[in-house]
Amino acid sequence: MTRVLSVVFLFVVSVCIAGWQLHLNHDVWTPDGAIYLRMTMQHRGMDAESARTATNQFMLDELTKASASTPGAGSSNDRALYAQTPPQYYTDQFELFRNRPLYPIVAATIYPRFGPYSLKIVSAIAYVATVMAMLAILLSMTSTVKALIGALVFATEPVVLSLAALPLTDELALFFWTCAFGAVLAYQRKPSAISGAVILFASIALTFTRPAFFLPLGAGIGAYFVLRRSAGALAAFAPLGAALVATIAYLGFSAAVHGASLTMQLHWQYAWQQSINGFGSQSSPAVWYVKSLALSVYRMVLLAVPNLGGVILVLFALFGLRYARTSGAALISVASAIAIALAIFANPLDIERPVLLPLAPIVVVLAIVGIDRLYVRERQPADA
Repeated sequence: MTRVLSVVFLFVVSVCIAGWQLHLNHDVWTPDGAIYLRMTMQHRGMDAESARTATNQFMLDELTKASASTPGAGSSNDRALYAQTPPQYYTDQFELFRNRPLYPIVAATIYPRFGPYSLKIVSAIAYVATVMAMLAILLSMTSTVKALIGALVFATEPVVLSLAALPLTDELALFFWTCAFGAVLAYQRKPSAISGAVILFASIALTFTRPAFFLPLGAGIGAYFVLRRSAGALAAFAPLGAALVATIAYLGFSAAVHGASLTMQLHWQYAWQQSINGFGSQSSPAVWYVKSLALSVYRMVLLAVPNLGGVILVLFALFGLRYARTSGAALISVASAIAIALAIFANPLDIERPVLLPLAPIVVVLAIVGIDRLYVRERQPADA
């Protein structure tokens, strides 16, 4: 009964938070969101040019509303993105999103009822689903009270909360990553066909939402090292094999639709920074890349703790790292975190969404590992 009540309580709280975030972000739209809106319209049957025209008009109308209520909003630079002839970097950006179709496909299913706001509603629903998935993971690891507290902390981590109702893929991708990560943790405790299937399908869904195939690969590698001596070679390889299948599916689809490669993405980022006179953009591509990497690492140091739940949570997570050799959950978390760090090399301009966001469930899991270890240590003298 306690577990049922915790599930109901967290569901109600997360729905309320999602509703509040929808209210706060009602008028917030981004250039990336405009691209996803175009893709959503195309999935509803509009041709590419009609979708672009309709999206541009919607975004211009939103900028007009913003400028009426907020001085300085809706600048000429913002409006230029939705002109008949936008800057070349923004025209090229649409091609980068060809290999991430799932989010606009999902939004397209409710578009007739909610219009452009379907994108934000999908993100809000994904936020609630991710919080509930996090609770399920923690309930399988620790007591109900600690699991509920951990899930509430996860739900209010700034990097998770800030994307809860924006027209972006990130919250939906976080849901699939959390499911894949949780399924790997469940598989290493007790290998089963069900958890293996969840790893496979969640990994595939993740890669078609965002090109983040390296996330389940990292978790799969960690599970392999946990299981290779106790479960047999085939069972130990299964999570990694599922992640590899998802990776191959993503690469095949990306090639079929001429999606962006890593080289194309980096070239686009450099061209974008040159167009807006961004950091290091007056340097050569190689120098710009090194400078951007250094800046990303610096920002990571500054932003990681406040965005991932604060000092206390991160300290518990660091304590949990001490048990990477004895705890399968900790080892899988470490392997996943190492894989996530690779995203900095693929996108040196952003750490919040590709790095800090997927780290959020890992930090909570490691914190629970640390708290449980501390609890055991405190109980041992009394038990003796």
